Amino acid sequence: MIIRSIKQEDFCQLAEIHEKFFKEEFAFPDFVTHYICGIVAEEDDRIVAAMGLRNILECVALSNLSLPIRARRKAYYDLLAAMKYVAMRNGHNSIHAFVQGDVWFNVLNRVGFNSTRGNAIILEVS
Repeated sequence: MIIRSIKQEDFCQLAEIHEKFFKEEFAFPDFVTHYICGIVAEEDDRIVAAMGLRNILECVALSNLSLPIRARRKAYYDLLAAMKYVAMRNGHNSIHAFVQGDVWFNVLNRVGFNSTRGNAIILEVS
């Protein structure tokens, strides 16, 4: 098995794989836009699998719970607007937040965060 970078000529085969097996689960990943790299595993001139690595932004927040909710809410809205601006200026098209509890999930959902398809999981590499 050969592991190598994705080449332009791979996209036809990758599109066929996506169409046949994954079109109902997620949009075809282009492995270029917002990706650090894209690689394939190839055997006998056939792509066995492809994988891309992309940056995601994670929003991490703290708030002073001794202050009134109104002040904290305004601060979060203002901070979130700034984070969206920074994300767009740096070529990102999404911001992730990993929340515990329904309260924060509902708050973030009201300001535009959506549930992801699938479960968020993490692989620690250090």
